Amino acid sequence: MELTTFNQIILSIIFILLNGFFVLAEFGIVKVRHTQLNSLIIRGNRKAKITQEIINKLDYYLNACQLGITIASIGLGWIGEPVIAKIIESLLPGFLDESTLHIISFTIAFAIIAYLHIVIGELVPKSIAIRKPLSSALFSSVPLYIFSKILFLPLVILNKSSNMLLRVIGIPPEMTYHIAYSEEEFRSILSESQAQGTFSLNRLFLTENALNFGKLTVSGIMAPFEKLIVLYIDKPWEENLRIIKQYKRSRYPLCQGNKENILGFIHLKDIVISNLNLETPDSLRKILRPIFFVKSNMLLEDLLREFQKRKVQIALINSDKGQTTGFISFEDIVEELIGEVQDEFTTEVFVHLSDLISKKGVIADIGDIDKKEAVNRLIKKAAALYPEINEKEVSDEVWKREAMLSTAIGSELAIPHARVEISNTIIVFGRSKEGVEFNAPDKLPVKLIFLVLTSNSSPIMQLRILAKIAKVAESYIFRQKIMEAKNEDEILNVIRLADFSYSVETRDGNTADLIT
Repeated sequence: MELTTFNQIILSIIFILLNGFFVLAEFGIVKVRHTQLNSLIIRGNRKAKITQEIINKLDYYLNACQLGITIASIGLGWIGEPVIAKIIESLLPGFLDESTLHIISFTIAFAIIAYLHIVIGELVPKSIAIRKPLSSALFSSVPLYIFSKILFLPLVILNKSSNMLLRVIGIPPEMTYHIAYSEEEFRSILSESQAQGTFSLNRLFLTENALNFGKLTVSGIMAPFEKLIVLYIDKPWEENLRIIKQYKRSRYPLCQGNKENILGFIHLKDIVISNLNLETPDSLRKILRPIFFVKSNMLLEDLLREFQKRKVQIALINSDKGQTTGFISFEDIVEELIGEVQDEFTTEVFVHLSDLISKKGVIADIGDIDKKEAVNRLIKKAAALYPEINEKEVSDEVWKREAMLSTAIGSELAIPHARVEISNTIIVFGRSKEGVEFNAPDKLPVKLIFLVLTSNSSPIMQLRILAKIAKVAESYIFRQKIMEAKNEDEILNVIRLADFSYSVETRDGNTADLIT
């Protein structure tokens, strides 16, 4: 039975749409993620379950898509091109000879069919699948599943043939499509998601802290044993009370005889509610709580679980020889996750970079210049912003320090610094998109330069600021977001958010000689 022109046109449209369907299915099942399907499967979505089965056998179903695309393309060429050529030929002038008519009509028909095939049968469904992979995969899953069952035998033959050729060229045909990302890939994915507005930069910093947390050990954040403030069971209560009033902490280790002989710890709440006669010798023993010891190489995440399990918030650290070398609190661990934590009695001076850098103190692009020019430009910027600065004194001190050892510390960061005659700490920041050769230990050009100027009378403050900047700049996310920032305001916002997201260990200072 000969098909009419109308029927041929309808068949051509069907073949184009079929081609588009298989392209949609192909890109949909490749782009959709298992995690997107899991929640739907839990809720009993049958299409999601079928889609999961399809992507678990991705090679097989991709071959089914290719078979469908091939059948549709051949059908379109067999039916579509001749009928379009026939229609065009009837519209051309009659004075043309038959050969010319055929060439012209074939060329135009081929162009029309190719255009429709590429746009409707390829580009549009591909774009839809890339933008909406879950919807595309679910929509195409059942028809694709049925199609693969109907053409089971041809697909088996095609799969066997392709696997055989893969083995010939040394590629194993079997592979898993459950994608596992490395930590660096995961960080990049999170960063890209944040850039697209999926979640805030603050949450991104917290997530990075959580990723870093698994690598941290007790030795990395513990305070030295010499800084531990204790009470003594064999000393007068007035002396212990003086220590409590001075440091205003809620928990103190309790010792007997000397600091190394720790009996446990006491909680001030126990003192308040116990109605003890504190003047009585040995009375504190009645409210003594056990304290536990850990090794310095213990992972912080394991210690956190121990704190939760034991319902305590302090621990002492023992060396391999059994000597007590330090202490750590629950708050120390929490700060590694969420940044600095302060309470009503905190006396330690916390360093906040965002309080020390102004918008005018940021150079968004310092230019493609050398180390000397870059540092001198930051010095001039500081002198212009703060009249109290003696530019020559600052320059002499900065370069004197730089001559001793490069202030580039790696990770594309340099912190030129000096102590000079000023009243308040000053920080000026410069960013180099091209990078400045700074003789860094990792040989990488420096892109982030913090000029830090502190008072001659505040050596501890300088150490804290340098430690803070170094800690923050360890973050891959911080460095990436600083480089992506479009202007000074965005740079300051990144610094502000990172400022409160990363804690800095400063327990070597006198103000941190206490325990939470």
